[in-house]
Amino acid sequence: MTKTPAVTIMVADFEKAIWSGFRQAMPTVAIRSCNFHMGQAVWNKARSLGLQV
Repeated sequence: MTKTPAVTIMVADFEKAIWSGFRQAMPTVAIRSCNFHMGQAVWNKARSLGLQV
């Protein structure tokens, strides 16, 4: 007998594929973003554009 996991909240970074796939697999689960990874993505994008602090 297979049991379904009792997942209520999932934390992920900002990749559309992860969010889309998880919504298809478990549509009732709340998806939250990770502020650390958001800050890291913004910092890396700024550096790739040649911006400095």
